[in-house]
Amino acid sequence: LRSVIEQYDLQHDPRHRDLLGELLIELETFRAAFYGAEALARPGSNGVWSVHQPYLAAAHLRAPRVYPRLVEVIQTLAAGGFFYAPTEADLASDVLRPYLDTYVKDLSGRAPLTSSTAPTGWTALRVGQR
Repeated sequence: LRSVIEQYDLQHDPRHRDLLGELLIELETFRAAFYGAEALARPGSNGVWSVHQPYLAAAHLRAPRVYPRLVEVIQTLAAGGFFYAPTEADLASDVLRPYLDTYVKDLSGRAPLTSSTAPTGWTALRVGQR
């Protein structure tokens, strides 16, 4: 999380930082439940290994409550262009620039991409409403 916050300069945007933190905390909670279930697996009487069911049950019961919120967080971050708009460093990168030229175009689909013409979620939403 720290590297994402530093890379996208999120220390000045606490709303995005908090949303990313919420997303990552929930994902790590689920990861811990699955890893814990595997770590506490035991062989049954028939020789077949079985995972520790309470950890999986906890994740299973939490998922329906968490999933809508995670979708909301991802939509909020995507709508603000957080996941989509390249930075000046991305545009200047010799490694990333060919991919940006191939896959990310301005709204006309023809002009070279610059930071001022990069489409964001808001412009995509406006175009989709036409």
